[in-house]
Amino acid sequence: MADLLPTPEIARLDVPLAELAADLQMVALKRAAAERLRAGALLEQRHQLLDLDADSRYTVPGCAYRNCLPGTGVAS
Repeated sequence: MADLLPTPEIARLDVPLAELAADLQMVALKRAAAERLRAGALLEQRHQLLDLDADSRYTVPGCAYRNCLPGTGVAS
């Protein structure tokens, strides 16, 4: 029983439920925003890759072909 916190310490650590709910809601909103940002960035990257033509001097890193579909290694 010696490892239990004293009552004043427990009271100090007690956080109102509304505050916890607000914090969780903010975390959920930030996570959703990050997922939307990531999805948008991936769409933009795919759009840019599809704009490359066979004569382009730019290549996709790790791809043996000049113009590859992202993540496939297959020329378009």
